[in-house]
Amino acid sequence: ILAFILADAGFDVFLINHRGGHYSKRHISLKPWDNQYWQCSVDELSRYDAPAAIDKVLEVTGYNGTYWVGHSMGTSIAYMGLSTNPQYNSKIKSAFLMAPSGSAGYGQGPAKLLFWAYKTFEPLVHVSLDLKMGIQSEQALTCDKSQTRAPVYLSHAPSGTSTWNLLHYAQPRISHPLQETPPPYNFSSITAPIYHFWSRNDILQTREEIEKTIMSTLPQETVKEWIEIPEYNHFDYALAVDCAEKVFNPITRIVRSQETGMC
Repeated sequence: ILAFILADAGFDVFLINHRGGHYSKRHISLKPWDNQYWQCSVDELSRYDAPAAIDKVLEVTGYNGTYWVGHSMGTSIAYMGLSTNPQYNSKIKSAFLMAPSGSAGYGQGPAKLLFWAYKTFEPLVHVSLDLKMGIQSEQALTCDKSQTRAPVYLSHAPSGTSTWNLLHYAQPRISHPLQETPPPYNFSSITAPIYHFWSRNDILQTREEIEKTIMSTLPQETVKEWIEIPEYNHFDYALAVDCAEKVFNPITRIVRSQETGMC
């Protein structure tokens, strides 16, 4: 996986365990069985958790900048975090975003069915807002190209997230454009260099999603490259056996080219 490839290439690698997951259940006062513990969504992850993680990385390494690599929700957190906390743009040397997700509001196939179900049963869902959901927000699909790593991934999944997080992603699907309150995130304030890896076969983050919620608002001078991998689906960026060749090694080469003394 990418973390091992980057570590073998000589980079310091830090992994974020977002709140509610298997490896991030501690809280200074709340316990996982407390309803209040789960009252958070991707907004809190991007507004508070991501900046805290970046500051900790810079504190540990002593550097004044770092690189961000995100997949799916990890791209949402990057967009939302950099727009909500614009001062952190100067702390990100480059962001590498795989299967970029601006709102998740244009998903097709099974994702579209799930959003329809949410709209249909929305009143019941809101009654259950405080329920804890121990499900993986990105449960891996069966894929013939990923058998070698499947046991490793499945041993760590499903993990966990909150209903609020799921509702946050469902909201754009049933409301275009986003309601005035809360307002949409202002991607135009993002200045960190961004490299996108995307695929026209991705039914969760479609080309319509990219064009309407990312390309239309993200300053084009910040987008350094759109790298298309036509045959990939949403989960291949983590599971495909040729990820190293098509995604991870290019990321490594770009970072090396930006660092003095590395080649």
